[in-house]
Amino acid sequence: MPLDEPVDMRRQMVYTMIPVLDLYAAYRVGRLRLMLLIYAVFLAMVVPFYAAGFDECEDYWLYIYLLVLETGALAVTVYLMYGWSEDWNRRQAAPSGALRR
Repeated sequence: MPLDEPVDMRRQMVYTMIPVLDLYAAYRVGRLRLMLLIYAVFLAMVVPFYAAGFDECEDYWLYIYLLVLETGALAVTVYLMYGWSEDWNRRQAAPSGALRR
């Protein structure tokens, strides 16, 4: 279980930018399962291209699509992690049990 203490917002945002540490950041605010679900959705969008022989394709639009998709995935995870971390800190600062789930 995550620790019952507020998290540092700057450190959480740095962790979100690093591929494996973003899962650790999600764990710290109790949202690891949801982050893994988001990863699964983005992975489901990318895997068909590799399964269809994307590596040997010379169409640059597919590369642009993957670049946009990965940039969008990073933007979504940063946005969600910021909100989750703020919510976590707000719940930790509340009087005992007032806003806790």
